Amino acid sequence: MAYNKSRQLQSNKKWIDEDRTYTEVSDKCTYQDKNDDGPSEEETKEKDFVKRRNFGKKGKKITVIINYVSIHFTDPNAFVFHYKVRIEPEPNRLKLSRKIFEITEAERFPNSTSAFDGRKSLYTRKPISASRTERRMSRLVNISSEQNNFNIIKRFNGIENRNWLPTSFKCQSSSYKECKYTSENIPPFYTVMIWDEEFMAKRSFKIYVHLYDILKYEVVHNTTQSSSDVLKFVEAMLTIVGENALKKCEQRKLIQSGGILFTRNGDPVGNITGGLNVHFGFRQIVVKQAPLFHYNFLMALDMTYGCFYDPMPVIDLISLICEKPKIYLRNSLLEPWELQAVKNYLLGLRVVYQDPGYGLTEREHIVSDVAVNAETIRLKIGSQSRFNGFYSLEKCYDLEFPNMPSIVVGPPGMMLGLPPEQCTIADGQIFNRRMANAQKEALKEFMLEFKPEPRQIKNEITKLVTALGLEKNNFFSELDIQISKNLLQTIGRVLKPPTLVCKSAMFSGIKQVLPSDSCWDLEHFENPVRIEKWAICSVDPSEDTDLKFLATALRFRGLRLGMKIDEPKLYSKLVQGEEDLEKYLKIFLRERKSENYEVVLVVMPNSGIFYGKIKQIAELQVGILTQCLKSSTVKNLDLSIMNNLLLKLNAKLNGNSFNIKYSLWPKYFIRPVLVVGAFVNVNEPIRNPGFPYIASIVGNYNKHATKHYVIWSFMKSNSDYIENLDRIIGKLMIRYWKENGVYPEKILYYRDGIPEENIWMVMEEEVKMIREGCASLHPLYKPSLTFIDVTRNHPAMFLPNKQTNIPAGTVVDSSIVHPNEVEFFLMSDVSYLGTPRPTKYHLLMDESHLSEDDIQEITFYLCHLSCRCTHTVPFPVQVYYARLATHRAQKYFDRSFSNEEEVNKTIDEILNVNALLQHNPMFFV
Repeated sequence: MAYNKSRQLQSNKKWIDEDRTYTEVSDKCTYQDKNDDGPSEEETKEKDFVKRRNFGKKGKKITVIINYVSIHFTDPNAFVFHYKVRIEPEPNRLKLSRKIFEITEAERFPNSTSAFDGRKSLYTRKPISASRTERRMSRLVNISSEQNNFNIIKRFNGIENRNWLPTSFKCQSSSYKECKYTSENIPPFYTVMIWDEEFMAKRSFKIYVHLYDILKYEVVHNTTQSSSDVLKFVEAMLTIVGENALKKCEQRKLIQSGGILFTRNGDPVGNITGGLNVHFGFRQIVVKQAPLFHYNFLMALDMTYGCFYDPMPVIDLISLICEKPKIYLRNSLLEPWELQAVKNYLLGLRVVYQDPGYGLTEREHIVSDVAVNAETIRLKIGSQSRFNGFYSLEKCYDLEFPNMPSIVVGPPGMMLGLPPEQCTIADGQIFNRRMANAQKEALKEFMLEFKPEPRQIKNEITKLVTALGLEKNNFFSELDIQISKNLLQTIGRVLKPPTLVCKSAMFSGIKQVLPSDSCWDLEHFENPVRIEKWAICSVDPSEDTDLKFLATALRFRGLRLGMKIDEPKLYSKLVQGEEDLEKYLKIFLRERKSENYEVVLVVMPNSGIFYGKIKQIAELQVGILTQCLKSSTVKNLDLSIMNNLLLKLNAKLNGNSFNIKYSLWPKYFIRPVLVVGAFVNVNEPIRNPGFPYIASIVGNYNKHATKHYVIWSFMKSNSDYIENLDRIIGKLMIRYWKENGVYPEKILYYRDGIPEENIWMVMEEEVKMIREGCASLHPLYKPSLTFIDVTRNHPAMFLPNKQTNIPAGTVVDSSIVHPNEVEFFLMSDVSYLGTPRPTKYHLLMDESHLSEDDIQEITFYLCHLSCRCTHTVPFPVQVYYARLATHRAQKYFDRSFSNEEEVNKTIDEILNVNALLQHNPMFFV
């Protein structure tokens, strides 16, 4: 079919022949056969997921504040004109592209309100009027419509002006599917002269502007519009709100870098090495919504972080870089490598110079060089003079650091040297350079440890909304767009937590525990294990780890929880480096394995790659259970650490700590159910070439969904869907049958890590493989399947109101979700610290005909079953375990490989972890 074939044009020629009509769109040529009726009905059919039957009703209603602001179209009948822009020669920087367009706009069409993305797209509310002297006249040749004939001039809001007519256009909007016309001439172009700082010369550019599409606001009111139309409007709105942000940056209200916005009045949230500060930043993300909720789009302000230069005195910076005290810098010169380090840091930065001779006036300069020394310096008058003597005589000021290098500012031929002690790094400068290894480690550690309060995040978002100036914004008004200044408020519901059961410490019966704020306390494990033969081994070179205290504390606390733990064997070895660790552990763990030890606790140093190496040796080469602890954890041992440690040990040794009261489970679980969690690390692939993509599939093998079995799949290419899923499902079914004597009648499949653009394709492929896996057991075996997409890759955050944080179990299934499909956001855990981001769930397929309340309640209940802690987790526990298993598999690859054969050998070792999987399937927790 030749409906939408494309090819690159080598020239600007355009013609019409008997069979096809050619139309230039940007730099491509699309053509359509006259005898071609277009795509078939099957090809254009929208992919429909499960339709919403109703909204959820269970739970107490509350007001939820979300980091969205609504976008309204004040005139639904208005147009947005989408122009394609081409600049020749192509600029190598977005900043240069924008500057070229700004000059063109000011000279050629100054009265139009436009938004340019800096690349190829330009959006205007009114058509652009070009100059008659420089524009090559265009002529309308043909206009046709499937339903009626009309004059295109009148269609565009009755504007009778042919100056702006495009030279070529094929309407892409669904409202004008058959509208097409051609022209005899190539697009008009304008010549722009601009100073290019990179080439240090004036350069000439040609800029071509021609109409590409017409987007009518009324299209967004139609809930049946195609996904391509939605994407066009999303792209347009992103460009428009981005242009507004740029205008605010020019007014010095905001700082922008890489699409991230920072407020100028924000205080740093942390410091890292090398004179850098960490600030809150936000991205503007436009989300399409339906008119059911009285607005057309939402703009999300998604939180991130950015590094800025610390506005410190330059002399303090030199002291920091050279690692010398300031008093040492008074009478000494810098070494060549120190001077080079200072130069590399300061080049291109803005510094504020405080002139001591003119009432301490301040001037801002850009550093162009750092002088070798400060003995002589070129001054404004162009003469050579002693640096210190000049300031003593002319400024009546004695330099404290006369031997420090001078800060050179100014253009070539007019350079000026400034003393570093009188200069300060200007505020608001983003760090865009490559970080040193020490800075990377410091930033990574900061990101792991720093968790802001949700209330602090809300305050930062409010500052940004104020800085954006969304209220009474002339730029948006001229585009017939109105953006709310207030964050979106919607109605949510707080689901009741399930009642958990464990054994009573006082009596032999069962005790019921009701979670409070997503947490609970356990008196006694439901099914505790006994540890008879185990060992504690320290490989920490610090030598001050008290292993005997650790063993006594664990035994005493385990007895209170029902675990009988015998006296362990204690070992200590001072290993130096990775090779020494590997050599010792191989011998040590093999000896413990031959003596039938159940588990070995390994105390390791706080830093290094020891964890990955320990797991490689223990699980791939020896086949013995291990539990790793950092030496700092042992030194700071408290009740919560001991509880979590015993929870993990009990699960790894096939015990069970608690469960949900069976009578409270939804009716869905009356019959056997296999709950599967699957995760693929498509967004974080292994960086080394030749490494596979890792998929982890976890499924329960007991009726209460508390014990799980993991299977990995390794894929050489990113196919998005999980390869060999049919075999994996078959193995999970067999494991379930061995434990319960029956195959599951239902499959609840939670899938994490699906790219949004391929969600339909992934669902079709994986549903097909799940069916094949079931059919491999028996041709007529077809359990009912429920397929749910799980993701946290979205911008929505639930922000606290004036009184309290968002409680655990808060669910939102309106306002910010699809109106016709079953989607909901669930905050299953309390976010006292960190980003209050809920998890989004999308029901793709449901053969069990679950209600919205059932799906939400089942999902929330499954978030309570983690064996690692006594609080809820952000996902259903099967997805949570799948993520843990993927992380564990990545640790197996945490070493150097010389060729692909070694990678394949490691994959074979992982797939053959039979001893641990068969006897201790929860070893990965």
